[in-house]
Amino acid sequence: MIAKRVIWRLESDRYALTTSSLHDLGRQLGDCYDGKDPERMGYRVIEKLRGVAWEKFAAMDMFFVKVCRPVDARSTCYSYSRLGC
Repeated sequence: MIAKRVIWRLESDRYALTTSSLHDLGRQLGDCYDGKDPERMGYRVIEKLRGVAWEKFAAMDMFFVKVCRPVDARSTCYSYSRLGC
C-alpha cells in the first residue's frame, strides 16, 4: 500500500483527469466531470474527482517489477566474479 500512495501522490492529477492537458479525454468519457466544464471547476469538485479516483486506484490489484538492464547485470556479475564470490 505504501507504493500505491507514493505513486498516487506523484500522479493523482493524471488519474483523476484534473490536469488541463487531460480535460479533452475526460470530456470523451461522458459523465466524468458531472456535466461541468472542467476549465471552470472549483476546488471542491476537483477534490471530489480525486477522491473517486483514489477509491478506484486503491482497489486495483497491482504488482511491481524491478527492471534491471542487462549491461548492469553483467557488470555486477563481473565484479562478483573478480571478488571470488
